[in-house]
Amino acid sequence: MKTFGEYLKELRISKGFSLREFCRKAEIDPTLLSRIERNILPPPHKIAMLEKLRLTLNLAEDSNEFRTLKELAIMARLPQELLSPRIMAKLPVFFKITNTAKANSTELNKLIEIMLQ
Repeated sequence: MKTFGEYLKELRISKGFSLREFCRKAEIDPTLLSRIERNILPPPHKIAMLEKLRLTLNLAEDSNEFRTLKELAIMARLPQELLSPRIMAKLPVFFKITNTAKANSTELNKLIEIMLQ
């Protein structure tokens, strides 16, 4: 599975941006972005920064690419004990359900319990 940084770099290159060109357009420090892409720094946790990346990459808000970028950002911040192969295999389903359904907290807790079994 790709990391946030690897995926972001792949998207940036596929859109034809050099690192410096992308950073100039997005108004982001190139050193910061380089460190994120090389997994030296964690992904941004603020939605404003993810939104800036989305707009610069010209991704639709409901695109699979942006959804994947957000999911990878979230997964990078999960505690290591939740990153077992058994749990990781279930995360795409979890994200799909939580992104498309209007689940309440009780339903989400049930889903989490199922995932942890």
